[in-house]
Amino acid sequence: MGRQTVTSTSGGKIVIDGRTVSDGWIPDQPSRGVGDTVAKMTHATGLNRLAKIYTKATGKPCGCNERQKKMNQVFPYRRG
Repeated sequence: MGRQTVTSTSGGKIVIDGRTVSDGWIPDQPSRGVGDTVAKMTHATGLNRLAKIYTKATGKPCGCNERQKKMNQVFPYRRG
């Protein structure tokens, strides 16, 4: 991967190469468990947009970050 441009917005969001980074997903960071891998796949395929649409339509959070953390706890990757 080439050089990445990292910026921060006034709202505290991190932007890498023009893409906003969500709380649970940082590109090129090793996955700690299944939750991180699922988060990376949904971002890569654009499925994370469905969660944003759901949140906007219902006014309720999708629960993605909590689900990601729980999946990482239940199904962690072993290191070493």
